[in-house]
Amino acid sequence: MTAIENVNIASPAFKANPYPFFARLRAEAPVYRVMVSDKQSAWLVTRYDDVVTVLKDDRFVKFGGNDPAR
Repeated sequence: MTAIENVNIASPAFKANPYPFFARLRAEAPVYRVMVSDKQSAWLVTRYDDVVTVLKDDRFVKFGGNDPAR
């Protein structure tokens, strides 16, 4: 098994065919850290049950407790 390469998920080349990359993540690294365009990191969660868990868990939020949208 080779290491999963870092990819630019915002690039046109990636967007043209992201499916093999996501299939590999689901199989080998279902929670995967990527760098986004502004040099910040983000997490890709690629399995349905894991996504549901994250979405229902209040510990995973974009903004802190002072978010007026909450």
